[in-house]
Amino acid sequence: MKKNLLTLTVLSMVISAFVTIGCEKEDKDAIKADVVNKGIVMKPGKDGKEYAVVDMGFNTKTLWATCNIGATSPEQAGDYFAWAETEAKDSYTWTTYKYCGGSHLTLNSYTLDKEHADNKMIDSTKIMKSEDDAARQIMGDNWKIPTRAQYLELISTCDFKCCKLNGVWGYLFTSKKNGNSIFLPLAGLRDMEDLMHNGTYGFYWSNELYSTTDAYILNLARDTNPVHTKYQERDMGLPIRPVTK
Repeated sequence: MKKNLLTLTVLSMVISAFVTIGCEKEDKDAIKADVVNKGIVMKPGKDGKEYAVVDMGFNTKTLWATCNIGATSPEQAGDYFAWAETEAKDSYTWTTYKYCGGSHLTLNSYTLDKEHADNKMIDSTKIMKSEDDAARQIMGDNWKIPTRAQYLELISTCDFKCCKLNGVWGYLFTSKKNGNSIFLPLAGLRDMEDLMHNGTYGFYWSNELYSTTDAYILNLARDTNPVHTKYQERDMGLPIRPVTK
């Protein structure tokens, strides 16, 4: 009996040590909320609402919102939008996309080539119109979806690291100019009705097309080549991190 008790005691100590070590390993990736709460100011929005932004000290005077559209804290994903659509929806496909006739070969706005344009009509519009900018339509005239140039400024003017805020994986961008920070969650994307890559990748729309079917995005990943600009098919549902000045 004593031998059994000793064995159980040792086993309990081993399990306890393993759990403790595991928790410590998990915690090393966590950051505190006050890390992303520096430099916050409030900016007016639509219908008298105010939104929290961070001044990163950039030369362009761009102010970055602390949360995605539809979120109430930095680590929340918020709503997902197809490119140039201003409302979230249940399914994200070419069939449900606002600016096409049911497929990627029948796009009828923001068309750069005849192959993908409905009736071969090209409008050569590459930058999102104000009426199609979800940030502007939801938050007010002074707000917008970031440009590709603003993402490149964010990447080049910040130190960044993959970490967790309140248990959610994302990227902390800390300005080299003034030390202020923003957190962007790895919120994945929506393809049809499914949420894909949540916790592994973060995809954020820019306001600029790469091609008729694709738009530039900020691409965040937990693996290699973690932060860069890429492109994504515009019928997919992506979160939006708005900016203002």
